[in-house]
Amino acid sequence: MNSKGMRRLVEAGKSLLILLLALSAVYLLGRTQFLAEASGAGQGWVSGLVGFFGGDRDSLIGRPMEGGQAAVVRPVRMAVSNERGRYGGQYDTGLVDELYSKMPNLLADALTGAGEPRQVSEQRWREALTDAAPSVYLDLLGQVPLPVLAASVGGGPSGTDLEAPVRRLLLTAGQGGEAVLYYINERDGSYYACDLSTGRDLAARLADAVEEYSPNGVLFAFEDPRQYGGLAPYTMVKQDDTPAPTAYLCANPVPIYDTDEVDGLLRDLSFHPQASQTVRTSNVLSVREGSGDSLRLYDTGVAIYHAATAEDSRFPVPGEGEVRSELELVEAAWSLVERATAGRRGEARLYLIGRDSGEEDVTLYFGYQLSGADVVVRQEGYAAKVTIRQDSVVDFTLQLRTYRAASEAAAPVLPVTQAAAAMRALGVEGSELVLSYLDTGSSSDTVSAQWVAR
Repeated sequence: MNSKGMRRLVEAGKSLLILLLALSAVYLLGRTQFLAEASGAGQGWVSGLVGFFGGDRDSLIGRPMEGGQAAVVRPVRMAVSNERGRYGGQYDTGLVDELYSKMPNLLADALTGAGEPRQVSEQRWREALTDAAPSVYLDLLGQVPLPVLAASVGGGPSGTDLEAPVRRLLLTAGQGGEAVLYYINERDGSYYACDLSTGRDLAARLADAVEEYSPNGVLFAFEDPRQYGGLAPYTMVKQDDTPAPTAYLCANPVPIYDTDEVDGLLRDLSFHPQASQTVRTSNVLSVREGSGDSLRLYDTGVAIYHAATAEDSRFPVPGEGEVRSELELVEAAWSLVERATAGRRGEARLYLIGRDSGEEDVTLYFGYQLSGADVVVRQEGYAAKVTIRQDSVVDFTLQLRTYRAASEAAAPVLPVTQAAAAMRALGVEGSELVLSYLDTGSSSDTVSAQWVAR
């Protein structure tokens, strides 16, 4: 993720907050009416649009390691196709996980055996998406470098230069019976295809993997311009569907007055509670161990680490050679964030949002996801950002949050067709329509998914 993209995320968060405030009165007035009219015509739909806008503690990254922990990459939406049509799912973690459980070996072999990528037209990409040939489509939510995805599914390095960051990719048997891997390079928006060294064998295995599924009304926005022409073309929708994502209770898992929780976090971040110098005020705990780096933990659950120089960092990036690879950078940052959030984030999953590169450093951004939807944490949006310079982590920010399913039902959301129509009515066209959770970062709260235009 470049700096321009990160600014867009921040501005999107600001826009959402502004719109929430602007519509809060409408929401409170219309809530009762909305509950009665959510499935019909009338003004009740306005209040449904509130969210709418344009192991072993000594095994630490700071100690000698053979390598970082492989990032766990999971799709948030998937679609499989066969001669009968397309079956897919989103905002349903169990369904998507079940679909994905059959695909890692296929993806591993495809990524390992991929030939030289060749650029193709958007039209060819769309044709591959809509062909009747057996296929599987994945949306990873963030921008994941292909080597990171390959490592996550157990694949080895490709014989070609597959380094692109991807969010959407498609493995298809193709009309000729030879499997082909398609993807969109998120860096420049171009479309690519790779022939596969075991294309015919993969095509047969792919056909077997998707044979059991029957169509369930999933399509891409460009396939129905009458209803969804105002959406970004690769917005995945399920016709006549009203998602019902879970509501979650959220809170800060590490209050600064809870000594046990604080000490556990410090150990997970390679600090030693008994050897560290700590200064506590009413809202922040400052920790220093030695003179080169420091950690500040706020009562909001935000933890900020800074090393004066790369030599002062307690988080070296393990790897081979003089220059760390993209995979080594991501795995080191993932290991750090996973160590800090595992056992603390509750039912949320981590995902890689993307990266921002400077002249001397690389910053990686990670997010939380719930029920297959992203969580926008405060105005920053991310769960964590990690900056690496000279093969060491020199800065990171963690927004520690815990999420667990609420007992009460979530606030209802609009059917997708009504949400798409509302987008057109508000003049917000060409955006992707997705569900998203907004976590304002309060000490305790309940969050529900809301339609968002991005």
